[in-house]
Amino acid sequence: HSPQYSGSRLPRISSVGIPDVTDEEGQLVPGLLEYLADGVIPFLHAFYSSFFDPDDAQNEDDRDMEYNTSAQITKNLMHLGSELVNFFSNPIHLSLYKNTLNKLIAHEEIKVRADVDESTPLIVKQLSTEQPPPGKRSTLTRVATIDSTTTEPMSGDKLQNYRRQQKLNDHFKNFSRNYQIAYRGPNTAQFQINSPVAGIEYSDDGEELPLGPSFQNLVKIYLSDHEESKIRKEAERLLRQLEISNSTREQLSDSDQIKQDLVDVRCLQILRALIHNQIKLIDPELKDRDPIQFRKKSDQLVVPAQIRIQNFDNAIKRIVPLLAHQNEDISREALALMKALLFSGNEDVQGGLASSVEETREEILFLHLKQRIEIASLNYKESVDLEKQLSARQEVQLRLKSPLTDSESPHATAAKAFSSSDQLEVRKGKEVAISMEVLKSEDGGLEDIRPLLSTQDSSPHLKRTKGESFDSNGESHRGTNEEDDTLLSQVIASDTSWTSLVLEVIGLMCDGQHRTLQNYLRDQPDNFKTINVVAEVTNFLHTYTSELSHKTLEHVTPILQALIEMSVGNFKNQQVIFDKLVIDPINRILQLQLGNLHENCNFDGPEGKCPECKYLLNMVEVKGSAVELVGIMLEETNPETPNVALGIGSSLDEDSVIETMGFFHELQSHPLVKDEQMDDDCERGMYRAYQILVALMDYEASSIKDMKSLKKRAQKNKEALNDCVQHTRSIEIHFQEEGCKPLLSKVHFPFDDSNTLREEITEQVRWNVNRDSMEDKQRSLLDLMPALKNDIKHQARLRDTLILRPILAYHTFRTRLLMFITLLLNLFVLFTFEVPDSAQDNNRVFLPQTDVWFRRYLLFILGAIHLIMSFWIVIEYFLINWPHFKLPQFFYTYWVKIAHLVSGDRSPFKQLPQFTFLDVNIFGVTTLYMLIFLACSILSLAFRGYFYCICLLFIIATNDILQRVLKAVTKNGTSLIWVGILGLIVLFIYAVLSFATLHNKFVADNDDGSLYCDTLTQCMYSVLRYGLIDNLGLVVPLSSDGEAPGYSSNLQPVRLIYDISFFIIVTTIGLNIVFGIIVDTFGELREERSSIEAEQKSKCFICDLSSYDFERKAKGFKNHYKLDHNMWDYVYYSLYLDSIDTGDHNAIQKYVYEQILENDTGFFPQEEARCFKGEEDTTGQKLDELQDKVEGILQRFKEKEHAKSINAKRAEQRKFEQVLKTRKSNVSSVGLQSLHPSLSTSFSFKEDSTEGP
Repeated sequence: HSPQYSGSRLPRISSVGIPDVTDEEGQLVPGLLEYLADGVIPFLHAFYSSFFDPDDAQNEDDRDMEYNTSAQITKNLMHLGSELVNFFSNPIHLSLYKNTLNKLIAHEEIKVRADVDESTPLIVKQLSTEQPPPGKRSTLTRVATIDSTTTEPMSGDKLQNYRRQQKLNDHFKNFSRNYQIAYRGPNTAQFQINSPVAGIEYSDDGEELPLGPSFQNLVKIYLSDHEESKIRKEAERLLRQLEISNSTREQLSDSDQIKQDLVDVRCLQILRALIHNQIKLIDPELKDRDPIQFRKKSDQLVVPAQIRIQNFDNAIKRIVPLLAHQNEDISREALALMKALLFSGNEDVQGGLASSVEETREEILFLHLKQRIEIASLNYKESVDLEKQLSARQEVQLRLKSPLTDSESPHATAAKAFSSSDQLEVRKGKEVAISMEVLKSEDGGLEDIRPLLSTQDSSPHLKRTKGESFDSNGESHRGTNEEDDTLLSQVIASDTSWTSLVLEVIGLMCDGQHRTLQNYLRDQPDNFKTINVVAEVTNFLHTYTSELSHKTLEHVTPILQALIEMSVGNFKNQQVIFDKLVIDPINRILQLQLGNLHENCNFDGPEGKCPECKYLLNMVEVKGSAVELVGIMLEETNPETPNVALGIGSSLDEDSVIETMGFFHELQSHPLVKDEQMDDDCERGMYRAYQILVALMDYEASSIKDMKSLKKRAQKNKEALNDCVQHTRSIEIHFQEEGCKPLLSKVHFPFDDSNTLREEITEQVRWNVNRDSMEDKQRSLLDLMPALKNDIKHQARLRDTLILRPILAYHTFRTRLLMFITLLLNLFVLFTFEVPDSAQDNNRVFLPQTDVWFRRYLLFILGAIHLIMSFWIVIEYFLINWPHFKLPQFFYTYWVKIAHLVSGDRSPFKQLPQFTFLDVNIFGVTTLYMLIFLACSILSLAFRGYFYCICLLFIIATNDILQRVLKAVTKNGTSLIWVGILGLIVLFIYAVLSFATLHNKFVADNDDGSLYCDTLTQCMYSVLRYGLIDNLGLVVPLSSDGEAPGYSSNLQPVRLIYDISFFIIVTTIGLNIVFGIIVDTFGELREERSSIEAEQKSKCFICDLSSYDFERKAKGFKNHYKLDHNMWDYVYYSLYLDSIDTGDHNAIQKYVYEQILENDTGFFPQEEARCFKGEEDTTGQKLDELQDKVEGILQRFKEKEHAKSINAKRAEQRKFEQVLKTRKSNVSSVGLQSLHPSLSTSFSFKEDSTEGP
């Protein structure tokens, strides 16, 4: 149908409405014209310019379909073409339409099928030359504007009306802006994503994310319906879109690039929010409070989201190219997404980044890091210079305004005070809410967020604001200083947020000591040009610390943290930062002083705390990072570390380190530090400063030679030093890194003495650990570490529970008091119990008769006390031993089997728990006796003290000697049980023989007692009773009447054999076997204890070296096993490692932690000690010299033996030649005599002079 137009009305498509396209009158639905101009025509232009090729169709039908569809599109475009000029005022839209139509007509087949005549090219040409009618604006801009070409001036009424409209518009804009902020809500994780953690922001400074339900609903599209932490497959499309957008960016126009950049930014924000929302579900304070729980929650919530995104064909490989994007917003978002992916040192993402760098030899990442650091360094220098200029100009203005001199003018003095206070201020925090949509004004600029304008006058009171100063008359004035300060603060804020993000990404790349990325940040050996990011960051630290101020102090901490992550465990990186003179800025940091501690602050400002308070907290952070970096450089992980330590000792300001130690000690109790929960940071900083001093003394690289000199040097910080000495322990670690020589490193670590092991636990370990060999001892201690650490943590929790402190107090006193009361009650029972008259003639159980004063008063008073104390002791027993309670092993075995049958491989019970001698069997003898003890205390009150005698056995639980005696009986309990079973079998055989042959001899009433044998059961009873406590052969008479019978040759020999065999087998051999087992066990225990005591005095438990060597070559054996190789300190060190997040471990800590997880004893010193270090070197040299001497002696001996063998052979040869000569002489004597005598003489001389070959 032909389109109908009526003035400026929209085109009429047809007389019948088309759903979602036209209304009831057949006119286009508003918005579809824009969709046609901005969507359909550009798509058709791109398709027919680059992709349309019917010749590639698989068959003729597909080719005809493509031609027919294209011909129909051509007809429709031509149908609307003549009138589009009335609605498309944008030349770009008309140009796209013309080009699209030309592309279609260029195909002859389409031209034929669309019935295109010769006039069509003229119509297209006409459309390209026609101009839009006057007064028409772009279809995308529907805001009316005032014609700037109008020269007629406005009247007063019109101007007043315009001003009212403008004011109304301003109010409406502010209202809409505030409404939008209210809709988005506050910037808290609890409001935005319903996080269980209160008090944390959702959008972080410098890494803003859109707020409000609209953005969160957009994020939920890419989450699974059942598990919000599970990312759907659709999220991969975002990564593909980013990759395609980055590769086709240059083909887009400028306006399309701007639109595409907005889409890319939103894609990056959605990807980041998928991880960011999971991060905000974890309390950040949990990392310091409970690192194990923090890591567990990270693995449950954050890591799955990271892995799902990273598994999209190594996602981080696709993100790195975006760092070089021309749009800084995209570059920043890509960097923020990298930070989210690398959160908590995700090893999979780090590995993907490392493999990407190695395979592609990518330089974008390192080049971008370097450029951002260089830009930040340059901007900082310029901002410092600009700030100096502004300060100088403000001072000149104050001098010009004041008629008096600086010293005379009070207003000038006040202005200086304000100026100095301004220098302490830091930049304002980010806005509470960040807009999701980019709202633009007509000129394309961003609108400022301002509060609603008040129509009333402000308060008449004079208030000073930032940038405002006072003249000599006390009148305020505002110049350009405020604008300059605001501009400067904005430059610094923007730059520092960029820099902080870059430094955090660098740190996360190396988090967990990822050695590959650490090395690549220093050197890229496969690339054409290498970039040393480590050196760049060190230089950046020099730049920032050259002009330290309150504003820049907080930005130094990220630089130090980046250096820490790059250098921890990497000696080459440590050498780089040391060669770059990193000690100089560290000295400047440590030398910062804090005069006023600012304890009482009533400041109520927009940032929540005054500048001095913030400066104090920044001091804690930056000094803590500085001492941590020095401590890492002093960590002995390389044979060259002592040389670096010598250099550090010669350049480090040791007095500043001592002052820093005192600084942290003093701030631990500061109310602001406690309120900010930074007292733990102060404690760590204090111990690290002390460990630096001790490490330098160990390396002999310090002017402080010993602890006495250190105490003399630290007189002003005596309390801090004493605290560190008292709560610092040291051990020696056998450290071996792959490809390096093994080292014996000394490690100092803080430990609270209140968290030591209980004495009963240490004694139990000392006497029961396997001591067969050094490896067995170390293995046993390593196996016991989980149980020992659990006991320490459990006891600490009990002490921290306020209600349980009285229950656990005075344990020894309460135990002795209970034993005394038990003994006292049994003494009263002993001397007061009498048999009542009613029980004189019967054997029934009766209640004893006692005096009234005991039965009614003393028994209930002491009994009540005894019951309370017993209940107290039993409750304490279960509380203290709770982590050690275990069911019998067979219970766990069957439980695992049942769980495996029910759940298969998904069963959580896949292995048995580890059993040790520290475990307490819940059905064991001790546990059962504690319950029986309490029951007896209760029953004694009900039955007048009958059961207090059983309570006397409580003495066994408190006496070590009696416990060993009892152990002698119970250690071989299995053997005793089987011997008892064998005894019962033998007695049963004799009972059967007695029943068959001697039943008539078992007299029921005789002088020795009652013998019963009417049944086999009675006979068994008689044999058991009299056979074990007496000689059965003497008890059973020979005749039934009790008189002596006559001798019978048939009866008496048989009876003789019966009596003697019973006496030998049961009474002699059987009972002696039992006694022998008990006696042998007791002797074995005594010998074992003696050997353990001897070994404890003669050998070190850890290194297995002899005490004689320590007494002769070191400071003594006692000093060694208490300070250097204390076996309990290794348990405490493992507990200390558990209190640190694995991402914050240094090289040695990570090495030991992984060795413990792998149940490897390689970190224990094995027949080595640092106190023998010099001795070992001398001994080795002497051994080498001795070996050379021995080898020289052996060589000379071999040479002599060789010479002797040669001489012997020569002697034999001469002898043989002599015999041969004699024979020749005898044969030729006749012929020789006929020759000339002189010839004969000459020949004889030559023969005699010959010595052989």
